Amino acid sequence: MSKQRTRRYPGLNYFTTEQKEQFFGREAEKAALLALVLTEKIVALFGKSGYGKSSLLRAGLIPELPARWLPVIVQLGAYQAGQSLSPLERTLAQLDAALPVDTPETKFLEAISDPTTLWHRFRRKQGVENRQFLLLFDQFEEFQTYPQEQREQFKQQLAELLFTRIPQRVRDASDELPDEQQVVLARPTEVKALFAIREDRLSVLDSLADKLPAILHKRYHLKGLDDRQATEAIVKPAGLSQAERYESPAFRYEPAAIEAIKHGLKKDEQDATIESFLLQICCEEIERGVIERSRKVTAEEIVVTERELPVFKVLFEQYYRNKIAALPDEAMQNAARRMIEDHLVKADPGSGIAYRINADGRVLCTLPGVDESLLKRLTDVFLLRSEPNTTGGFSYEVSHDRLVDGILAMKKEYEAEEAEKRREQERIEAERRAREAEEKAAEEKRRAEEAERLRNDAVRGRKRARIFAIAAGLVAAIAILIGVFAFSQWQAAQTATHNAEEARKAANQKLIEALQEKQQRVEVELDNARRALAVYEKAVHVPLIEQTKMHMDSLRIEKTRIEKEIEKAHE
Repeated sequence: MSKQRTRRYPGLNYFTTEQKEQFFGREAEKAALLALVLTEKIVALFGKSGYGKSSLLRAGLIPELPARWLPVIVQLGAYQAGQSLSPLERTLAQLDAALPVDTPETKFLEAISDPTTLWHRFRRKQGVENRQFLLLFDQFEEFQTYPQEQREQFKQQLAELLFTRIPQRVRDASDELPDEQQVVLARPTEVKALFAIREDRLSVLDSLADKLPAILHKRYHLKGLDDRQATEAIVKPAGLSQAERYESPAFRYEPAAIEAIKHGLKKDEQDATIESFLLQICCEEIERGVIERSRKVTAEEIVVTERELPVFKVLFEQYYRNKIAALPDEAMQNAARRMIEDHLVKADPGSGIAYRINADGRVLCTLPGVDESLLKRLTDVFLLRSEPNTTGGFSYEVSHDRLVDGILAMKKEYEAEEAEKRREQERIEAERRAREAEEKAAEEKRRAEEAERLRNDAVRGRKRARIFAIAAGLVAAIAILIGVFAFSQWQAAQTATHNAEEARKAANQKLIEALQEKQQRVEVELDNARRALAVYEKAVHVPLIEQTKMHMDSLRIEKTRIEKEIEKAHE
């Protein structure tokens, strides 16, 4: 089964011991640190975050250790209540992982020594080959996050392990041991310790000085890569020929490209060193491009030219984008972006200077979608850096100044997108209001037309009423003439009198009917006028309201007059 291929540049992951052949540019540091470890009981390695302390330990120091030395790497991790092992438990767990089997010749210690102590567990691992242990505490600044009682327990036991040949309690219980076991017990415990810690957290080591007074006496300061070292770290991994080990084929850089990389990674012209953190981000991106090129062209040598380098202005912005995009879902991505872009970076509006903001983790966890697991994810991919604060929690900040401009560029892009969304929403709202205004105008027009129709109906009704009134008047006139004629014939014929009287009654009845019909017409017209008035009042059409009221008054007068005529006709 073939090994899984790896990248020539691990990016933000530290170099492992298996990647020692890819680790270049730190030859002097490797030699100096090894010399300290070989001669000193305790060594402190310190440097800025991102300078490569973890890589120097794993890929630089460990491969150079003598064969009988056993390195035990201990990385405590930030304390999480109810989840984290104590520093003592973590150290014992890493010892068992590095060397699972106890030596049989030290089994007698089980009867005279406390099996939960560091001294006991290391002595049980130390066989006749006189093994030398090297405890490598990486990212030891996290020690300060643990409860006080756990820190005190660890300090006491570590001091005993390093500086006590045989604890008094064991010595007191060993008087009855046979000679061969006394010889084994008399062998010294060969253990040394190296503490790798951030430069700005050296005070954490000082807190161990009451039990380990020499803890800060022998220190090694890891600095950034100088020009020569940076060149080696860029060029040499690319030239490794073991194609079966790497995802990319071997390639080389043009000299101008090398100089451009170093220039692009420095903060300014006066900056004499380059941070490993930044160099690895850059070279990882270059290797990604080489892998893509190799899939298209396999025969020719791949040479990275200056024009094929990433754009340094957006390199760290792209890194930020990639790490955000790697989060599991859109909700988490949005929560991470809003927290970082709105609360952890800021640009001064006056000077334009951009800077990082340090924020309490508990405050950040009150933001939408933010919790401790998200903060840990962002810390694990080096977007954020955490450190214990004075209130018992953790404070977080963006891991590097060089990320700030890219983060602000993303924020500006987000704000532009949000502004465009607002403009689109405003446009949609304006269109909606315009449609409502058009619909309202159309409704007003319809109501006005309906009112006009009702008014016309009222006018036509009045005309018909006048016609009916004239007809009724004619009928009445005819009736009167008939009555006069009948009266004039009264004396002519007695029999005609009865007929004339009947004709008069009939004419009078027709007059009443005509008046009643006219009355109905007036009432109909009055009802129409009332409905029209209701429409005008709803539409607040004052002129038509006044006109309709006047018309209704005239109709009421006409109705009263007709009622009187009908009453009179019945007499």
